Amino acid sequence: MGRNLTERLVKNGWDISVITRGTSFLGPLESVKSNINIFCHDSTTESLCSFLDKARPDIIFHLASLFLSSHKTEDVEPLIRSNILFGTQVLEAAAKTGIGGFVNVGTYWQHFDNADYNPVCLYAASKQAFVDILRFYVETTSLKAITLELYDTYGPGDPRPKLLNILKNAAQKKQALDMSAGEQKLDMVYIDDVIDAFVIAAKRLTNNKAEKYETFGVYSGKPMTLRQIVAEFERAKDLTLNIQWGKRPYRDREIMTPPNRTKKLIGWEPKVSLQQGLKNV
Repeated sequence: MGRNLTERLVKNGWDISVITRGTSFLGPLESVKSNINIFCHDSTTESLCSFLDKARPDIIFHLASLFLSSHKTEDVEPLIRSNILFGTQVLEAAAKTGIGGFVNVGTYWQHFDNADYNPVCLYAASKQAFVDILRFYVETTSLKAITLELYDTYGPGDPRPKLLNILKNAAQKKQALDMSAGEQKLDMVYIDDVIDAFVIAAKRLTNNKAEKYETFGVYSGKPMTLRQIVAEFERAKDLTLNIQWGKRPYRDREIMTPPNRTKKLIGWEPKVSLQQGLKNV
């Protein structure tokens, strides 16, 4: 997501600065590396304050997070550092330097059983905890913010071990794949459409159309069952997978139907159909 957003903004003529860590792998940014400013964060809030004071961005896109569908005891500190501490440091630096716009990333996993708030897992709880901190900075400073709650994103070049890469790997190795019964529904959104949403949200903030704080969903509204998505993948790739349906249990707190309580981003609609998008992955 970060790579695709950076490439789009560079293409559109934005002046881009990227915050990285000393351990960050910058290979995905190679094509635009000469067109962006790279700041290596040393983990202190003071260094972020100094950097943002020099960069003076109009908009901050906060995409950094650690995703874990379930956690182990040793994952607690990394989750807090990535999903709460770092973002709070960025907000503090933004407040100190008077930056006006902030685009945050949330997840539909914050709404188990279509609740206003009911986290699927600790990851989702940490995303909500950061939203609560974000609201504090919005209420007490000049900062305006939009949280985009993302659904199931996909596209070419995605390194994550998610559904489509698992299917591709099984097809390449001609292996059987154990899956759940496959009746859970997913709302898949192509990466180009996701990036459109970020750009629209940023323009909404810079054009002063946004309220002090807003939350929007980025979803098609046309969820499909896992079985249907696998069938569409087979058609798009002209292959047959050996899926062992029902061999695995549903995960704890599996979302069977994506929540629809968050209103869709104003001025945004997905352009790429699942059938079209699957041909590109």
